[in-house]
Amino acid sequence: MQYLNSTRCLPEDKLSLHEASDLLLLKYLFPFFFVLGLVGNGVNFIVLCSRGMRNRANDLLAAVCLCDFAFFILMLPHSLATFNFISNHLAFRFNYLLYRQELSALANWLSASTICYWCKRQRYCTIVLILLTTCLLTLYHHFEYDCQMVFFCNFTQVLNFCFSAGTTVHPMWGRSNVSPSVWRQHFVRISTIVNALFVVLVPILLVAILTILLIKKLQESDSIVLNRMDSSTRRSVNKQIAHRKRVTRTVVTIASFFAITQGPSAVFSVWEVLIGYSAQDREIFRAMSVANGLVILGKTINFILFCLSSAHFRRKCLGLLLQKYPEFRTTTLGKRLSSLSDSRALYSPQMSIRSRNSFLSSSNQRLERASSRRINRPYRAITLETLKEVSGDYQDYNQFTI
Repeated sequence: MQYLNSTRCLPEDKLSLHEASDLLLLKYLFPFFFVLGLVGNGVNFIVLCSRGMRNRANDLLAAVCLCDFAFFILMLPHSLATFNFISNHLAFRFNYLLYRQELSALANWLSASTICYWCKRQRYCTIVLILLTTCLLTLYHHFEYDCQMVFFCNFTQVLNFCFSAGTTVHPMWGRSNVSPSVWRQHFVRISTIVNALFVVLVPILLVAILTILLIKKLQESDSIVLNRMDSSTRRSVNKQIAHRKRVTRTVVTIASFFAITQGPSAVFSVWEVLIGYSAQDREIFRAMSVANGLVILGKTINFILFCLSSAHFRRKCLGLLLQKYPEFRTTTLGKRLSSLSDSRALYSPQMSIRSRNSFLSSSNQRLERASSRRINRPYRAITLETLKEVSGDYQDYNQFTI
């Protein structure tokens, strides 16, 4: 970062820290995404780390939520810089311009880390390996631009001018053109292409291929099972097949959202290095803003996708809500949601026979302990309503899957 000073004063419209195409995203849309993203990823993290939800897949999903949470925190200064009463403060402008490139690099690192979790099924060693690998893949963002900070109007105004280090020659403010070193040009250009391939495009292709293979495998297994079943058992099998089709549609939806929200950003990253664009080409800047907005949207809708894709996740989330705020249970809505969750939990097709038997066995044990403490209490037959009264809210401890 180089520093220069000029006595010339700039008009107010020249002091904007962002392009006009970014104002809609960062000033008006991002605050909504920020609140929804923090709340949604926070709820996801609490549910995935709660009792009965801990397993390898959920631990990785919880790590994804933490990365998305940190991503929104790192994006907050970019949004604050669009508000004049904040951006006109000299101390904020100086520190923001000084560390803006590092903030963007860290945000890209966390975004790449969450994408790579799609293809992994290990635990803490995998988390560390993914963080280190994506850190190396996104390291070039720290050296991607040559920036020059210029003070105007006797150190009362400050701006910076940045140009891509991947270009052969680029101008600098107040002086002749500058040529970055050859190794730096090659490093930025190669890293940009490798990052686009292995952080975005390859995971998208893997998700698409695995989704197609999953659909094909389910169709083959369903046809084999139906051919071997008689008419008496075909009805129950059809219900399971219908449930699996709903899960398959959910997987396809999630994979489609993943490709739509992450793909365009990689395309424009490669475009910038290989083809380039003019500073007057506003259409490219608008398209890049849309691509950045899709990335942020992809981080925001995780909670919605989790709720739509897993009935067990919804029951667990509702159970934690009722446990945290027991007074909500006495309301009409709370009673309705609680009874609906209990009935679906007991008769859900996702629950295995072993899980249902374990639930009934634990309820019997609680009932026996309660009866032994109250000797004079008459014996009651164990019915479904009795089990619910003794065992309380039922919580399914099966593995959470999307």
